[in-house]
Amino acid sequence: MKRELLTRQDELVPYADALEDQLQWVEAMLRDPKHPARIWHLEHPHVLTRGRATEDAHVLLGAQALAEKGVEVVEVSRGGSVTYHGPGQWISYAHLNLKELEISLLAYLRSLEKWVIDVLGDFDIDGGRVKGKTGVWTSKGKICAMGVAARRYVSYHGLGLNYGVSMEGFGWIVPCGLQEPVDSMDQHLGRVPSRAELRLAFDRHLPEWANQFDLSAGKP
Repeated sequence: MKRELLTRQDELVPYADALEDQLQWVEAMLRDPKHPARIWHLEHPHVLTRGRATEDAHVLLGAQALAEKGVEVVEVSRGGSVTYHGPGQWISYAHLNLKELEISLLAYLRSLEKWVIDVLGDFDIDGGRVKGKTGVWTSKGKICAMGVAARRYVSYHGLGLNYGVSMEGFGWIVPCGLQEPVDSMDQHLGRVPSRAELRLAFDRHLPEWANQFDLSAGKP
């Protein structure tokens, strides 16, 4: 039996609240084989999240300096190093049962990359992969970071696509532990795309993304 795939969109959600909501959804999927899978689109206030591969040298500002800027620092269970989230960054969290779908975590990440590459293509932005790394790049730098975790094969966390984010936040860290430039969609477009435009693009490519997992994409 297919799980239905629901989509949800919110504006600005504090990171801790979003994480609690994700974990509750994951537990509901584990308890009930009929509970829907979910894609959740949102943004976060300024926050640094430290993944399992974070080294202290990857955070360039001290705790006091970050606190004075109102930046929260959160230890998280996803893979990867430290990353920055803030307004102007499109977040998509996906909750799928990878075991049910018979897909590896690596293949799942590749599918998320393809989804973002297709979305960027709708804006005539040429996104692509870099061998041996996770995320999506353009000629100007990394435009979309990804970090995923799974609890008993049910995924949480996801992707962060920069569409109009302030670059200041990335100066507080070594993004994802990589000494590489960071990009944002507005640097290609000469304007900041609206969230409505982005939602249309993500929804346009959702059926193709969902069908590869034999999921039934429902309405929001």
